[in-house]
Amino acid sequence: YDGNIQDYVRKINSRREPKFILKYFQYLALLFAEIYLDELKNRKIGLLFDLNTFLDSYLRENDLDDRIGEFIEADLTKLAFWMATGSGKTLLLHINYHQFLRYNLFSPDNIILITPNEWLSRQHFEELQKSGIPCRLYGGNLNNVGGLPVEQGMFILEMTKLVEEKKGGGVTLPVQVFEEQNRLFVDEGHKGRKSEEQKWAKLRNRLAEKGFVFEYSATFAQILNESNRATLEEYAKAIVFDYSYRYFYLDGYGKDFSVLNVKPGNLNQQRFQETGAGSAALQSM
Repeated sequence: YDGNIQDYVRKINSRREPKFILKYFQYLALLFAEIYLDELKNRKIGLLFDLNTFLDSYLRENDLDDRIGEFIEADLTKLAFWMATGSGKTLLLHINYHQFLRYNLFSPDNIILITPNEWLSRQHFEELQKSGIPCRLYGGNLNNVGGLPVEQGMFILEMTKLVEEKKGGGVTLPVQVFEEQNRLFVDEGHKGRKSEEQKWAKLRNRLAEKGFVFEYSATFAQILNESNRATLEEYAKAIVFDYSYRYFYLDGYGKDFSVLNVKPGNLNQQRFQETGAGSAALQSM
C-alpha cells in the first residue's frame, strides 16, 4: 500500500513546482482509501461481513440500539472524506483518481467532478492540469457531452447546471445525459442536503447510482443530525476519514486572520468567502 501511495505522489508531482509531501493526516486518509478499494475489489463479501461485525459490536458497546442499519452491498459505493478547509482535499481527490484507476472496480462511462460554483470549477481545472490529470471544463456547449471518452479525463461541472429536464436554451444539462456507469467526485459534498437544495441531491444520486462516488467536505456536521436519519446513516457508513476542523486546529494548522483593507463594493460576500477558502486550501498544499 505504501509503495502504491508513493507512486501516486510521484505522478502528481511530475509537473508540480514546488513538489509536495503528504502530511500525516493526508497519508492516513489515502491509506484507508487504498485498503478499502483493495478489499472492495478482491473480497467484497468479506468486507461486508467485517463491517457488519464491527457495527454490531460498536452499537452494543455504546448502547445505540439499531440506530444504523447493517451494511448492504449498495452502501459500499461511496467514500466520503470529512476534512477541514485547508487540509488539502484537492490533492486527495487527485490521488483518489489514481487509486480508482489502479483497482479498476469497473470501466466508467464518464468521470465527473461536481462542484458548487464556477469559481471552484476553474480552480479544480487549473489544479488538475498541474497534476497531469486530463480534464475538461464545461462551458455551456452541449456538443460532445455524455459518453465522454475516459481518456479525456474528468468532466468538471457545477451542480447548479444539472436539471431534471432541460427546457429551452441556456447552459443547463439534463441528468439523463450521464445516466450510465459513472465515477463521480463531489466537492463540498454537504451541498444539496439542506431542504431547499434537495433537488440537487436527487440529481447527484442519479449520477451515482450505477457507479462509485468520492465526496469531500469540511462541514458534513451541518447535515448530520437525528432529524434526518437517512442522511445520518448514509454518511455514517460512507465517511472513511474524519479530520474535521477540531483536529486540524489542535494539530496547529488552523490560522487566525483579520481583514485589514477591502474596499466596499470591490468584493461581494460570496466571492470573499470563496477566495478565502481557496487560498487556505492552496496554502496547505
